[in-house]
Amino acid sequence: MRMNEFRKHEQNLCVIFGETLEIFVSLVVCILASLWCAVGIAKLDNVYMPAAYITNSATIISGSRFVDGDIALNEILSGDRYTLNRESNIGDGRIIDISIIDNHLIVATVDKLKVINITDLSAITEVSSIDIDGIIRGVETNGSIAYVLAYPGGVRAVDLSVWSRPVIIDSYNVGEDPSGNGSPAAMTISDKVAYLAQYGDTLHVVDISNKDKMIGISKIYLEQNSGTIKDVEYINGVVYVVSSLFVYIIDVSDLKSPKLISRIQATGSRVWSGISVSGTTAYVGATTAGVVVWDVSNPNMPQELKTINPPVKNGAFRRPVVINRALFIPAGEAGMLIFDLSSENEPRLVNQIDTTGDASKIIAGIDTIILSEQDNGLSIYKYINNNVTFIRNTNPYYNIYDVDINNNTMYGLSTPGNMITWDINSPSTPIRLSETQIDPRGLADMSFTPNGIVTIRYSGTVVIIDITDVNQPRVAKEIVIPGNRIRSLSTWGDFAYVLTEDIFYILKIDLTNSQVIGKISLNDAYASIAGDGSSVYMANEDNILVVDVVNKELPQIVGTLIINDIGGITDMEISEENLIVGGARGVMFVDISRSNAPRVRFRDQRSTQVTAMSRSGDLVYVANERDLVPEITIWDVADPDSPTIVGRGELTFMYGSSQQSYVVSGLTTTVDIIAAAVGSRVLIWRLVDVETRVTQSPPLPTQSPTKRPSPTSAKTALDVRDHLYIPRLSRRQ
Repeated sequence: MRMNEFRKHEQNLCVIFGETLEIFVSLVVCILASLWCAVGIAKLDNVYMPAAYITNSATIISGSRFVDGDIALNEILSGDRYTLNRESNIGDGRIIDISIIDNHLIVATVDKLKVINITDLSAITEVSSIDIDGIIRGVETNGSIAYVLAYPGGVRAVDLSVWSRPVIIDSYNVGEDPSGNGSPAAMTISDKVAYLAQYGDTLHVVDISNKDKMIGISKIYLEQNSGTIKDVEYINGVVYVVSSLFVYIIDVSDLKSPKLISRIQATGSRVWSGISVSGTTAYVGATTAGVVVWDVSNPNMPQELKTINPPVKNGAFRRPVVINRALFIPAGEAGMLIFDLSSENEPRLVNQIDTTGDASKIIAGIDTIILSEQDNGLSIYKYINNNVTFIRNTNPYYNIYDVDINNNTMYGLSTPGNMITWDINSPSTPIRLSETQIDPRGLADMSFTPNGIVTIRYSGTVVIIDITDVNQPRVAKEIVIPGNRIRSLSTWGDFAYVLTEDIFYILKIDLTNSQVIGKISLNDAYASIAGDGSSVYMANEDNILVVDVVNKELPQIVGTLIINDIGGITDMEISEENLIVGGARGVMFVDISRSNAPRVRFRDQRSTQVTAMSRSGDLVYVANERDLVPEITIWDVADPDSPTIVGRGELTFMYGSSQQSYVVSGLTTTVDIIAAAVGSRVLIWRLVDVETRVTQSPPLPTQSPTKRPSPTSAKTALDVRDHLYIPRLSRRQ
């Protein structure tokens, strides 16, 4: 069949009625054949396949409709009426390094140094912080002084003799080495002398006996193209400088004339990452190749002894730490590994601690272990006889992966399973109200109902949270969901739609008596969900399953919408007559005024790499890349047939001299406030009308003549007026 003939007859291509098995088989064959034609030959943009199944009355529900109503846009002409003014930035970025003085943790983030009192592990408090000019590379401590490595500039000495008032008292500029690099990389301190390794392969020997003034004693240039400097260790007059390619062993017995005496090359798949020396034995992290053990009793001729490479998934072995006869290894995604070194011949793995973030650095005492998990905070453990007990994860270092707003309170979900609240009456100066650990095993997805917040654990539990007191949210109810892991969640009015890997559930939400009222088994795994009072849409790659939920106790699958060339659906949003679908290759607006015959009526192929969406009134906010530039794009969807871009906000920032971009994991909006979860930060913007330069409230949503009335009970966080549904996309595990 030629293309034009197919299009002429698309309305009547496959209409079958009957109750016999032969007709059912014919229907399936027809659907498959039509799909093959549409996708394989006609290259149509979407195919809608109504469900073909036998109901309790043995009636075959059938039919098929192919739609070619998609509009590919090369240019979108709009005036960009709205812009987003950045109001505030909550969070401190990922943890770069940690050190300790007495009972205080010294924590370096990207641009701050923080002092955390850990005297009472049950009541850890932040004492103070100080901004550091430049990008922090690391921190070391000696006495009451913290030495902060930062680029550009070198080392800053911060006096912490008064915990509440840190003061920068000196700086040491490393200058440019022969490779033209002026950035400090790693440092260690011994007996009032600092050994400072510089990117570009230079080791500086610095006198720090006078806390008010750092004085350079000498320096040694290692060699060109030595790899990236990772770590420095000192023991018994010898300094070990670890780069990705070599471990340089330097005799510093004469501080004025350091000498390179040997080096250990990384061979095969080894990439050196850090070193710990205990007595005459050196343990060298080799990233994905485990930990390599060396005999350094003669530093001039180190001898390889063995490799510790446990069979763990996604291990990235970093700087190990030896305490007594135990070896602690931060192993990235594989968590923290503990080996018993009692046996001279073979270290024995005695514990593997799962972590919520990448295990990157360990500080270990006699019975306490502090583990940096970069974006996911600091975890504290008690360690006795190979038994490890988790104590807590510190504040305020967290990875925020979802945000929502109710009235003037913003709620954030963070690792490991915490809920944080902020007062945003003044968006430019948010006030942190509380942080409550809801579940240490972690939470995902968050959506409001009139009776509270509904969130989920991937392990299979729906958690209803009472937010009557914003300063102390509490778990009101937990519902165990049978089946595989929960993938996604959305709410509409008093109902929650919960998507597991093989079952779709409908829950009636109440603080005291929430329960499952309906469900459907699924033949495929779906990742995200959006719904209103009459229909629910579940996405799987390029397919959208359509479910009729008018009767909440008996939901019915009515069809599947197959969308070509969107690169995998990442999020969906409902706006009256449109289902807005985002993916790696664009944004589509699907007409859902007839839920049994959806069609794509509009596509923007320039808004790519969509990660999150949110709607307020007639404005829909999409976190995406546009012409390769990360931004939040604002769409006016008042006219369902002609959505228009009316504004945008940038998602880029400067990191040193290079431009970087934020990746949005959660997005929420009110009438004029937009908040985005971006790793360990929350960015807040205010919507401004460019024409008047004042805060502008978007128009009220138009009332749809379809079966989608906005119930008064569905007033939620993202629009204090009426709205239908705000979906949320879960993180993939």
